[in-house]
Amino acid sequence: MSGYGLPALTLLYVEDEADLRQQVATYLGLQVGRVLTAADGVEALALFEREKPDVVVSDIRMPGMDGLELTEKLRERSPALPVVLCTAFADVPSLVRAIELGVAGVVRKPFDLRELRGAVERAAHPLLQAREIERMRGEREEVTARQLGVAPAMKRLAGEAIRVAASDFTVLIQGETGVGKTRLASLIHGLSPRRSGPFVPLHVGALPETLLEGELFGHERGAFTGAERRRPGLFQTAQEGTVFLDDIDTTPPGIQAKLLTVVETGRFFPLGSSVSQHADVRVIAASNRDLTAEVAAGRFRQDLFYRLRDVVLTIPPLRERPEDVAWLADRFLLESCVELGTPPVSMTDEALGELTAYSWPGNIRELKSTLRRAALFSDGAVDAESIRQVLAGSPASKARSQESAPQPPDSLLLSDLEAWGVRRALEASGGKRMRTAELLGVTYKTLRAMLERYRIG
Repeated sequence: MSGYGLPALTLLYVEDEADLRQQVATYLGLQVGRVLTAADGVEALALFEREKPDVVVSDIRMPGMDGLELTEKLRERSPALPVVLCTAFADVPSLVRAIELGVAGVVRKPFDLRELRGAVERAAHPLLQAREIERMRGEREEVTARQLGVAPAMKRLAGEAIRVAASDFTVLIQGETGVGKTRLASLIHGLSPRRSGPFVPLHVGALPETLLEGELFGHERGAFTGAERRRPGLFQTAQEGTVFLDDIDTTPPGIQAKLLTVVETGRFFPLGSSVSQHADVRVIAASNRDLTAEVAAGRFRQDLFYRLRDVVLTIPPLRERPEDVAWLADRFLLESCVELGTPPVSMTDEALGELTAYSWPGNIRELKSTLRRAALFSDGAVDAESIRQVLAGSPASKARSQESAPQPPDSLLLSDLEAWGVRRALEASGGKRMRTAELLGVTYKTLRAMLERYRIG
């Protein structure tokens, strides 16, 4: 059997002649994984209920319950079960009834064992094919999940991405800034039937409206001042591929109307042209805002929203999937060392604890930046202190520090301002006095005197 192996099968062979049953069962045992035998239909039905075999091969003429009656009862219990019937008689009514019951094959007796094996192969083919497809789907989901994350939520997302990739539906990806929306869109394209076509991303919010329309739909020569030659847009360059529109919520109203047309009809007009063009593209859009709220506020067209959301995939923020922090950190640290051309460095458990405890407002993008800087300044290992220093320079940490930092005194007395500066430096250093002295530009002895003078710490 091409592409599949019969050893994966459990087969039930039903034959009332003991010698023939043993002979054929021995032969079939060399072909399939497991062979069960029964002397009549009643015994076979009991075996089926208990063992749930994949294929049944049965004689037609048997005492008690014959092969046709057995097939009827098996059909009631498992309509898709492949059944092969065997007969030594050219009994037309029995053959007609077998066809009506939808048996997978009929083999004449005495057996040509090769013919019997061929009948079993043909009968089992759909089942084995379905199992192979399921196995491949499982492997694909595992590979895709490894590219997205190890958290349960990301494994579920990988399964959803694989299923939607097989379709041509529009997809709306939602998630905070930096969670990996572009990467997910690229994975969907790479898993889709369009993977041999181009994947063309566009950050919609990065362009003013005057340039965005031409970028999307292209323009003809002379369409506007400076248009000295014809230029194709994304919907032309992405033919038979995928267009990814990031920050779709920032699309100006006039462009939203034109996007609705191309998504609904597959046609668009380049700037300066009265002839529409066909766009054989899949559209994936993304937003870090709640588009439902944008629609309610009148900032986003409701009809375009409905057309974009054939399937909605939501990527959870990194703070909600701490399992992914360690997995991503190891990967980014190794990538950074390769980029720097330095030997791989290790990361202590305490450093990993610092990373896991952090809230990651910038999500994966911020984590990657953090590990790049940690790798750059590491001396063979990334420890907790180096991670704290890197994170202390992040916008979120600075904002928190400013919120919690002691406020400058209203007094303009030099002593009050100096005391405030000492407290500020002490807090910035995490309470480390040597570091505080360095920040203030004084000796350790001078710092101790200042601490005593102002009764600090």
